[in-house]
Amino acid sequence: MKERAPTSNPNLDPFSIAQLVWRDEGMAILRQRDLHAGMSRATRFQVWDALVAGIPDLADLRGAVRQALKARASWPGG
Repeated sequence: MKERAPTSNPNLDPFSIAQLVWRDEGMAILRQRDLHAGMSRATRFQVWDALVAGIPDLADLRGAVRQALKARASWPGG
């Protein structure tokens, strides 16, 4: 079987990227960017929506989510 070369996905969905973080991690990202006003009782879906709306630059959103994932102290298999 021939292996194909890796390529970038041109159709990334910002909401799907936001869904990679837990609610608390999403809230931390919102707090860092001062986007957390009125979000104290927000559901995880509302937090994800706020991340997508508050960080419109896809590269910036990906970077914030990546940092949150790397910062997880205890993760199965990690």
